[in-house]
Amino acid sequence: MPVFGMLRGIVASLRVIPTGFLIPDGATPPVAGLPATVGVLPTAAPAGGTVGLTIGTPAPTRHRRIFAEALTPLMFTGCTRFPRHGPADVRWFQVLCAVDPPTHVGEGIRALLLPPGGPGAIPLRVCLSVPPAAIPVFGAIGVKGFHRRTQD
Repeated sequence: MPVFGMLRGIVASLRVIPTGFLIPDGATPPVAGLPATVGVLPTAAPAGGTVGLTIGTPAPTRHRRIFAEALTPLMFTGCTRFPRHGPADVRWFQVLCAVDPPTHVGEGIRALLLPPGGPGAIPLRVCLSVPPAAIPVFGAIGVKGFHRRTQD
């Protein structure tokens, strides 16, 4: 298990979440949903770590730039900056976002912190089940790639 990637994800999340309390214009952060949101981290962080392991192991050490090049589209289609239903006129992009594991983490946190029933929202039970399901899949692929890499 890529422990460093998991810990890094938890630390980053714990730094970002309090930023929501600095929202200007009198908007109040939904404090009631905060404990459940922090509860998502134990599955979201290892899922992100295993995806990172899967992406990072095939590339030779001298080509580590490929990781950044793969991470950018992954984060862009992960709906971290917009809801999945946001690009309503671009159906192929919505489908691409739906198969990206970070989408389900972002949509799950969005569902916990915002009023329920947004248009096109992914059900919370789906959002909370995808990251734990991604851990063994990407973990197995990443560990296999890591073992292959250490054999070279």
